[in-house]
Amino acid sequence: VITRSNALTIYKSGLMNINDEYNMPLTDGTVGQVMTTDGAGNVTFQTPSPESTTASNGLTETGDDIRLGGTLTQATTINQDSFNLNFIGASTGNVNIQQTGTIDRALNISKSDNLSGFSYGLYVNKTSSGTGRSHAIYNFVDGTGTGQKYGVFNRINTTAVGSQYGTRNWLSGDTPSSQFGTFNNLDNNGTADVYGVYNGMRVTSASNMYGVYNEFNTANASTTLIAAVRNRLTAGTPGSNGMAGVYTDFDISNNGDLYGNRTEFAGTATGTGNKYGTYNLISSGAGGTHYGTYNEVDVSSGWAGYFVGRNYISDRLSIGETNNANAFLNIRGNSDATVSQIELEQITANTGARIRFKNAAETDHEWVLFARTDDTDADSRFNIFHPGAGNIVQVRGSGQVGINDNDPIYALELPNNTDPTIGRGRANAWITYSDSRVKKNQQELGYGLSEILQITPKSYLQFASEFENGSLILKEGTETREIGFIAQELMEIIPEATYQPENQNEELWSVEYEKIIPVAVNAIKELNTKVESLESENEQLKQQLQQYKSLEARISALEGNNPPQPSETANVTEEK
Repeated sequence: VITRSNALTIYKSGLMNINDEYNMPLTDGTVGQVMTTDGAGNVTFQTPSPESTTASNGLTETGDDIRLGGTLTQATTINQDSFNLNFIGASTGNVNIQQTGTIDRALNISKSDNLSGFSYGLYVNKTSSGTGRSHAIYNFVDGTGTGQKYGVFNRINTTAVGSQYGTRNWLSGDTPSSQFGTFNNLDNNGTADVYGVYNGMRVTSASNMYGVYNEFNTANASTTLIAAVRNRLTAGTPGSNGMAGVYTDFDISNNGDLYGNRTEFAGTATGTGNKYGTYNLISSGAGGTHYGTYNEVDVSSGWAGYFVGRNYISDRLSIGETNNANAFLNIRGNSDATVSQIELEQITANTGARIRFKNAAETDHEWVLFARTDDTDADSRFNIFHPGAGNIVQVRGSGQVGINDNDPIYALELPNNTDPTIGRGRANAWITYSDSRVKKNQQELGYGLSEILQITPKSYLQFASEFENGSLILKEGTETREIGFIAQELMEIIPEATYQPENQNEELWSVEYEKIIPVAVNAIKELNTKVESLESENEQLKQQLQQYKSLEARISALEGNNPPQPSETANVTEEK
């Protein structure tokens, strides 16, 4: 069909073979007339009546008007090749696609290319300068069916090696307003669960799987805060399970590590700013009980908190105590043979664990409690250390205790090579077991007054000292005036009261002064026997002297020199 709008004109003066089989109406130059022929070849011109025709591809002809529209009765393809097919709307008209049948696709775009640059199945370029909301693509899903409904459903099924994105948003421009890569506004009164973002991951052999992956490349940004995820809850009433900024629920039984939250700082994060794996800030004005982190682990072999590296706590720490009001560290719980309130465990062998006591306002001369555990009891020790004096107290696992002595061999040892004023105690501070039940072969002591008389007490200056390379070194300026015995001299008299070291280049001679007491007691007893004997002899002498005086008085009376006293006279008379 050729239109009658001067698209084709044949004039009467022209020559043309006309075959009515083709039914090709032509004009003679007069608009509205057509040329026809009969079987004899006669040509006539006439003005036809308007015709109405509908093509199978949706084109509709009404008179001189050909319109795009109607019902398609066959598949229609437009091969645009290198030309664009443009729909230009300059007013209020819309380009609508309406599908009400059972066809599953209202609009189907099938695109195949092999480009090296960007390629788009659907490209929308929209410019808006108004103040209202502007949507490049707006999806409105309505209906009452029970099936799932998706505003946008993207399915990518390819084995290409390049990255694949279900949805990618690229926001650029220097707008001062907020920009949202994805904004989800959920507004309904339904009672079912509502998800702002729901990612169903059902891959089976991926290297890594990310429900949400955020990458920041803002080298020149001058922002106040950069947050991969920010959740802001401004209204609503917490339900029976509360309200959560992030909620992670694992319902999986397969083996492998599971992380409710995992944060990693790569080695390339070399900036000097602080780095926080988790940062929780609760304002002092917030109501209720505050928990910066609350972890509940009900498995005895698990850990509510597991930290590798240094930890800092600015205020009180409680273990087993909910109201720690009186101490920066409070540990509440019962101990037994297997569980202790505090345990310090050293990792390497031949050394021990330490507790250090310091004062930040004073010097660095701190106290240190040192404990070493060893398979050998003698090598297990507990020390009280101070830099000014070294190991002041050492306790060994085999039972020896040394004060200012790093190598005690007795149950309690106060060495002589220390300042003699150190370790002095009250006289009643020491007791010694002396139970007859533990003493066999008891004999009277042979020492006594003779040995005491041989001992020479002395006054002397005693020095603090130490051994260095087998030589005894006296510490000048430490001498004090003392009294006592000389161990080497006492050894010759009462050896049991002295200690002679096996190696005199490492130890000093010692005196066990308490062993002098039994010898002194024997000496006192000997003196007491002598005193008693002298007292008896003295009494006899006194009686003899009295007799001598009486005899002398009688002699004097007989001679008349001195009249006898009444008592004396009486005595003389009685004697007569």
